[in-house]
Amino acid sequence: MYKQNNKGFTLIELLVVIAIIGLLASVVMSSLSNARTKARDTRRMQDLRQIQTALEMYYSSHNAYPSGGAGSDRSCWKNNEGYSSCHPLGALKDEGLLPQVPYDPGKNGYVGTGCGGAQFYSYWSDGQRYLLGAVQESQGNTGCTETGNWSGPNANNYTYQFYIKEGL
Repeated sequence: MYKQNNKGFTLIELLVVIAIIGLLASVVMSSLSNARTKARDTRRMQDLRQIQTALEMYYSSHNAYPSGGAGSDRSCWKNNEGYSSCHPLGALKDEGLLPQVPYDPGKNGYVGTGCGGAQFYSYWSDGQRYLLGAVQESQGNTGCTETGNWSGPNANNYTYQFYIKEGL
């Protein structure tokens, strides 16, 4: 009688193991993606609070906020150029209130249309009041509650999910 000595795995056993590993990998990648989204949203809030603090310090020195409107998707903002009509928050850098003006940690541009389509920071000021906003990526299209654009708080070209408002 011949005795077979099988020490390997069958093809079905290997396929089952590969399928289980694939399933676990997809769950881990999904969780990692959600964690990254939440981390970017947390950074957005921290960045806007940092800008808001610098704006208040600027106001206490000049009795006005930097006038104008801009989005962090503009090249003058991304390159951290100084104060100009293109980038009014550059005045915060010029005054030494911020080492650089932060910009959106996500795509920092348009990622779609409608509510939640703009993934960049927005700033508008007439000197005595300002709007500072961003879209929270984790809320997507469901969290938009405020409207505004470079023309002021009552315009409706862009929609953001939160604003920090002063003097309105």
